[in-house]
Amino acid sequence: NQSQEDDLVMQESSKQEVTIEELINITYLEYKRSLENEKFDEALKYLNRYEYLCNSNSAQRNINYHRIRIANSKKEYEENPNRYLKKKEMLITLFELERKREFDNALALINDYKALGGYIDPRMIIIEIRIAYETEDIIKLNALIESLNGCEEPGYFSIRAKNCYRRHKYQDALVAYQQYNERRPNSSARTYKMIGECYSKLGKRGKAIKAFSKADEINKRNNLDIDLSRRIEYEKMLSEGIIEEKTGLILEKK
Repeated sequence: NQSQEDDLVMQESSKQEVTIEELINITYLEYKRSLENEKFDEALKYLNRYEYLCNSNSAQRNINYHRIRIANSKKEYEENPNRYLKKKEMLITLFELERKREFDNALALINDYKALGGYIDPRMIIIEIRIAYETEDIIKLNALIESLNGCEEPGYFSIRAKNCYRRHKYQDALVAYQQYNERRPNSSARTYKMIGECYSKLGKRGKAIKAFSKADEINKRNNLDIDLSRRIEYEKMLSEGIIEEKTGLILEKK
């Protein structure tokens, strides 16, 4: 029960002399290690504990995609361990090929991955979507995005948001960036910056300023030499200009 969980957290925190934030990070790493070693039931145990610790520290986040990942990985492994391990290695290689922008090699490996049959990890399709985005293969891009409708992976919301923004669908882009942020809160200054850009395009200057300020805060926390103060001031000027314009119209009517 919750009381026992509280006692366990307190005991471990005292024993290891770690902060609650450090304990959260330790538990998450244990989850990842268990999943990496195909210890799926243990991974789920650590994930549940990670969620409890986050909630007790007012750091709620959407982690349902982790549970889906565990369930699908366990099923795939039990059906065919060799195939599962081969596809896991292929996925690691795909991330590296994408990073190096070796798109032709990545697409060839994606075809090999699909040819193995069985469960298709949505992260592999997300890589394919990102390649289609970079190569401007619009028809394939949109078809692949729609094929993953209902996906919970953070990467899905990130690439969907980028695609919506490029197509000037700023409200749709904003929703997708916010859905990404529910799964990876406070981790990406770029996400908050793009949320700010969406709000700016939609004429919501106050919310844009808050988002840009959050992005600036994350950059400073990570010691990144990226100053958004001019962008924030620009939004403030626009906001003040709109207020002056509305005031002028009111006075005109009087």
